Amino acid sequence: MAMRRLLLQGRLERCGLTVGKAMSGTAGCQLRCRHVLSLVAGQAGPAREVPVMMRRGALWPAVTLAFLLPACGGGAPGEQVASSAAGGPDLASARRAAAAGDWAAAERHLVAAVEAEPGSEEAWVALANLRGRSGRIAEAADLFVHLADGHPANGVYARQAGSFLQASRRSDLAEPYLERAFRLRPGDPDAAYRYGLHLLYAGRDERAVAALTRGVELAPGRADVALKLAQALLHLGRFDGALAVLDEALRRLPDEPLLNFQRGLVQARDGHHQAAAVDFRRVLRLDPGLHRARYALARALLAAGERQEGAAMMAEFAAGEEERRQRQTARLVEHLARAGGGDDPLEHRRRLQDLVLADPGNGEAHRLLAEAYAGEGDYQQAAAAYARALHLDPADTRSAERRREMLRRLGMPGEETGP
Repeated sequence: MAMRRLLLQGRLERCGLTVGKAMSGTAGCQLRCRHVLSLVAGQAGPAREVPVMMRRGALWPAVTLAFLLPACGGGAPGEQVASSAAGGPDLASARRAAAAGDWAAAERHLVAAVEAEPGSEEAWVALANLRGRSGRIAEAADLFVHLADGHPANGVYARQAGSFLQASRRSDLAEPYLERAFRLRPGDPDAAYRYGLHLLYAGRDERAVAALTRGVELAPGRADVALKLAQALLHLGRFDGALAVLDEALRRLPDEPLLNFQRGLVQARDGHHQAAAVDFRRVLRLDPGLHRARYALARALLAAGERQEGAAMMAEFAAGEEERRQRQTARLVEHLARAGGGDDPLEHRRRLQDLVLADPGNGEAHRLLAEAYAGEGDYQQAAAAYARALHLDPADTRSAERRREMLRRLGMPGEETGP
């Protein structure tokens, strides 16, 4: 019962687990607990070996939390499992509090609902979603991991567990859940995209192509899926395939800047520098703020022998880059000193993820993280991060506007997004 409460409170570092040998991991140190008493319905059971994560002294559950609470029954592959309980007064009170915008009260009622009826999947899912929306991504991941492990045939829970683990910088632990969701939900473009994105970032481009190809087939109007598929094909040197994917996507979304930018990168890698310059010029007309397109255009012009124009564009890029760095540094120092700087976009995004995990209530951190995701073309995560910023500050009209833009690019205006 005590461990159940710690899970609900997001305070697993207080569990008093016996920690064994440490091993290196991409998101922190993986540790293996050798002797843990499982508590099922408040009864001590046999010892289990449970992988956990440690970051800044806090223990996070990794692969299995199913032993913490009673199992809630099975579910058909690819289907949302129905709640095994009707809800009860606590769940009804949580709904009323959420409708009134009283999120703290809603959470208290949801925790009470789960403690009163641990088999109520509806309460678990609502609590996980609430914590994810309020920026407590690691806690939401823990709850969805519990649901996914308790219902191994439910692809929705597996997808959400993997997505939230990705968002909380535990991508190495996300893979089995993402792979399971991909297998159980063959018609789900989100499952294909998140699994393919994981494989792409892990450097497994061949497998990424297979997953992302399915995603494009299922959602041909989504720029983010086509963009990542083209990147995977480019990594493999399949220039014609990458151009075919981008041309088809641009036929549907001709004014999408990152698709045009990626097309220019493919052309440049294939030695067609004049054609690449045409693409990069179009990018700058569509989005003058996409500064890296100036650098790419300068390189393409220089490679094509247009030395004078290329040098002028490189000088323009250098001046703008210095100004951008000064603005970014000032902003980080003022609002996000702990996030650090860094010129590497991926490293910058990871530092922002660290800040969000350390300070979930920092709305500015969520906004900057959303911008970083948008710059990578991960519009789904960007929309979710903007939603968290908006949840923390309902008057944040900029985040509301940008979230609508991300949803429009995903082809689902007004819909909810994942973590």
